[in-house]
Amino acid sequence: AVNTLIVEVGDKIVKVCVSTKKNRKFQILDSFMFQTPERSVVDGQIVDLEAMAEALREQMAANDVKKANIFDRIQDVAEGWTAR
Repeated sequence: AVNTLIVEVGDKIVKVCVSTKKNRKFQILDSFMFQTPERSVVDGQIVDLEAMAEALREQMAANDVKKANIFDRIQDVAEGWTAR
C-alpha cells in the first residue's frame, strides 16, 4: 500500500498525518504536531520555506516517518505555500 503524508501548516502549529488507503477507506498510521518555526509563517503565508522544510524533515525523522507520497492541505502550492 502507498502511504500518504498530509501536512497542515498553521501560524502556530504544524499538523502531520501519515495514512494509507485500504479499499475505499483511509487508515491513519501515524500523526504528530510541532510548533511552526518562528517567523516562517506571516499573515497565513509561508515566507521561509527552507525553515519549514527543515523543521518538517527533522520532525519526520524524530517520528520515524521514512517514506510517503506527499499530499498537502495547503491551498495553492504554485503561488507559494498558504497556511490554513
